[in-house]
Amino acid sequence: MQKKLHIKVGDTVRVIAGESRNNEGKVLRIDRAKVALLLKMLTL
Repeated sequence: MQKKLHIKVGDTVRVIAGESRNNEGKVLRIDRAKVALLLKMLTL
């Protein structure tokens, strides 16, 4: 069973972990199998 993500394509999200922490981006694609997002970064 897949984990439900409360994020949709087009949402603006903030990165909370990793190298890009505290940056914001717009969701371009969601990979539900890997529970991963592809973002277009808005702020660096």
